[in-house]
Amino acid sequence: MALFGYDSFISTRLTHQETFIRDYDSWPKAEGDSGPWVDYAMACVDQKPLSSLLMGTDDASSYDCISDSIQTPKLLDREIAKYVQSFYLFGNYGLQWQDPDRSRNAFAAAVYLANEAWLTSDVLRANRKVSSDPGADMVIPAISRAGMIVISALWAVYIACLFSLAIYSAIQPRWAYQLDSFAMMRIGAAAHEEIRFDVGFETKAIDALDKLSGSIGDATGGEGDVGALGLGASSPLRAGRRYKCYSGDRENFKRRAREYQVRRYG
Repeated sequence: MALFGYDSFISTRLTHQETFIRDYDSWPKAEGDSGPWVDYAMACVDQKPLSSLLMGTDDASSYDCISDSIQTPKLLDREIAKYVQSFYLFGNYGLQWQDPDRSRNAFAAAVYLANEAWLTSDVLRANRKVSSDPGADMVIPAISRAGMIVISALWAVYIACLFSLAIYSAIQPRWAYQLDSFAMMRIGAAAHEEIRFDVGFETKAIDALDKLSGSIGDATGGEGDVGALGLGASSPLRAGRRYKCYSGDRENFKRRAREYQVRRYG
């Protein structure tokens, strides 16, 4: 705000240009001079804000001096443009280079100098307090060592149960790869006698859902060469046993059997 906001250096010079423009023609000319110019030596009357921190290896590249030799609004606009340009360019005489860290370093140095002046100033009633935000208070839970041991033991038992279930699920034969919509449709088709396709908003009142067994087993009881999936069957599924399937699964089984024979016997 101090550099580019209201009533700043740039805003003041653009709003009140007549204050910073000198009309040489209205000044008394030097004796023996017939031209429109006066014999006047340019002087540096002020310094542009932050310009000393933007100086590079060439002092002229910073445009830090405010002279009293501006004659036209065009020259004043050019001087302000050079000042804004100095925030991201350095160099002079047609040779300028971009420096993305130029303005960042200048602002960091300005903050350091401002804080140093603020803390070391001898101004009466100077405020030297350093504001800080401690944050919101929170209660840190405290737990004894015995409690930590008990909770860790319970977590170990929980993880062991999950690991055992994962191993059991991996080695047991599955009747479907995932319980998707097609699997649910097949379960519903197998239970069509107990669960009719009627309107049923109050599912709690349908006692058939409580009596229906959700296990999938071998409906043949393990007899015969080919088994069949059955809802609520007591005989478990066995790995290596063939079951009735759709034609796509039959062709897939034949293809995998041929591949197995080729890999085994060459």
